Amino acid sequence: MATSPLSRISFFSGNWIEHDRMVVSIDDIGFRQSVTVVERLRTYNQRPFQFEAHWKRWQSSLDALAIDDTPTREAMTSITDELLHRNRDWVNSNGDVGITWFATPGLMGTSPHERVPTIGIHLNPIDHDRNVAKQTIGQPLVITSVRQQPDDAWPRAIKVRCRLHYFRADQMAQAVDPHAVGVLIDDDGSVTDTSIANLAIVEGGSIVSPEADQVLASVSQAVVEQIAHEFNIAWRKERVRPDRITQADEVLLMGTDCGVWFANRVGTADIHGRRPGPVFQRISNHSIWNG
Repeated sequence: MATSPLSRISFFSGNWIEHDRMVVSIDDIGFRQSVTVVERLRTYNQRPFQFEAHWKRWQSSLDALAIDDTPTREAMTSITDELLHRNRDWVNSNGDVGITWFATPGLMGTSPHERVPTIGIHLNPIDHDRNVAKQTIGQPLVITSVRQQPDDAWPRAIKVRCRLHYFRADQMAQAVDPHAVGVLIDDDGSVTDTSIANLAIVEGGSIVSPEADQVLASVSQAVVEQIAHEFNIAWRKERVRPDRITQADEVLLMGTDCGVWFANRVGTADIHGRRPGPVFQRISNHSIWNG
């Protein structure tokens, strides 16, 4: 689906501006030190999906990095609604869209108690054709040697823009397959997640995913867990070795833009004949994805 040429309006540090004018200063700590909290939502039927869950993770991420004086929940709700309203023509031309919130501590050279955080809220297009392909053809994965950062660097549960490790993992994966994304590993060699999705495997009709403290606190995964519970599909969380992924009945992927999709191949191992599996099909057909 082609992106509309219509202009967008974005919210940037208290002002509504043209999207192309949204610029973070080179003196901003978000640029200089990559200290940026981010939250990515999307719409279904042009309504924000799982707003409350995204808000809670956003606030948890802000608290972890001590970024204060940011908009309240009520203010974020109002700004997000106004963002969609101001861009209604662009939204109508693009269908469902992504919503990005970001916050940095502010400018370098000011004391912490004097800093004013930089806040940005904007819309972004979703590649719906690619999403259809992911849900019908699947997504190749490559398990890489790139390790997740330890929690004493920053908690894995929070969502931030420091993504060098994910970038390196995807570089390694795409050297093998240009369409693949890289799976990161933990210190013990077990798998964690990818740059665009949390993952889970299906074994004998049950779902297994990495332990909660190994990965991002995924809103999409929480939705899939809810669906699995409704369908009485057992789900457990434990360390998952790479060989279990290549031998799995199915590999589920969960992320904001596409909701839930599946891996058709891991390295050189085909998964479920490169076709959608029955557990994926049940979950992806749930009415919750209709908004």
